[in-house]
Amino acid sequence: MFLQNLDPQQQNALLYLAKKVMLANGEVSLKEKALYDRLESQCIEGAKPSEPPSLAQVFPDRRSKVSLIIELMGMALADETYHEEESHIIENVADDLLLEDQLLDDIETWVRKQFILIEEATTFMEQ
Repeated sequence: MFLQNLDPQQQNALLYLAKKVMLANGEVSLKEKALYDRLESQCIEGAKPSEPPSLAQVFPDRRSKVSLIIELMGMALADETYHEEESHIIENVADDLLLEDQLLDDIETWVRKQFILIEEATTFMEQ
């Protein structure tokens, strides 16, 4: 959704963290895999998952921090279940980025709304 806000190093970190979220509960749903593949295809050519040396250094501004959390939340909610393991990873990332708990809650609510809107749009297309 917001990959355009991320530079190449940030996209590599996103792919690393998105894969970590996707694998967190030990099961990868078709929806999670499809979303990861879509993320990967929308990143710059040659992007590859790589662990960032420091999240705060790689994501120095609010725009990149929030973009990262939105993308990770989308991955966590792709299978319609927010698993405890996924939540733990995202909370740790948010803590490392010094993001407020309320912002994290607001992003979760916003991402859930986006999935509902996507389902509605899909229904329009099928009628």
